[in-house]
Amino acid sequence: MEVLYCRYCGSLLKDFVDGDGRVRKRCRNCGAVFYENPVPATALIIPAIDDRERILLVRRAVEPCRGKYSLPGGFIEIDETPEEGAIREMQEETGFDGKVKKLLGVANQSSPQYKMVLLVGYEMNIVGGALAPSDDAEDAQFFPLDDHPEIAFEGHRYFVDIYRREIEK
Repeated sequence: MEVLYCRYCGSLLKDFVDGDGRVRKRCRNCGAVFYENPVPATALIIPAIDDRERILLVRRAVEPCRGKYSLPGGFIEIDETPEEGAIREMQEETGFDGKVKKLLGVANQSSPQYKMVLLVGYEMNIVGGALAPSDDAEDAQFFPLDDHPEIAFEGHRYFVDIYRREIEK
């Protein structure tokens, strides 16, 4: 959604070209500059406790890509660290209590709603709870790394590939 009015004084914004040649928005009244930034989110690799070659995928209950599979995860709240967001999203979407094992990487993912999402990928350990999909997931199952449904998001596939390479070492 394009921002048209200044969040500080309410005046109309206008386009201008900054020193790097990027078109940005500036307030006509107070001069505040508005930058477009990606929305931060997590994408979680959750291996089965007894088999690291099986990972948990969720079938999405909401758009985008409703009915398709993805990694569990979601948006990081303003008062959370990325790790806290990962742990919360794991519990909300899967029913499992988790702990961050390691950072897998960071990736951009285009988004129809937000233009761009900045994904932080983590490998998680299950430390409690029971599999009970909820929130944005209508189903959750463990699948073998070499035999799983198509994963809806490119950024999620990227983290699966990183994880696959790491356990093959």
